[in-house]
Amino acid sequence: YSARLAGHFTVDVTAKQGQSPVRLAATVDEEVARVAARGVTARELERAKNTIRPRFLDRLASVNGKADLLNY
Repeated sequence: YSARLAGHFTVDVTAKQGQSPVRLAATVDEEVARVAARGVTARELERAKNTIRPRFLDRLASVNGKADLLNY
């Protein structure tokens, strides 16, 4: 299954100790709604790019990572 054109994304979050999972889910929902309504700021986009690029390059460093990127 290729996720390249699927338009699917996931959000992974971890609650800090003592935080309510219900409140965490509500916070995620609020943030997704904010991004859907207003988009992201230039700073948020740059931070995301600066996170994604190194991960991508790290995956290219191994045969398994390359195969995964090719969806094998």
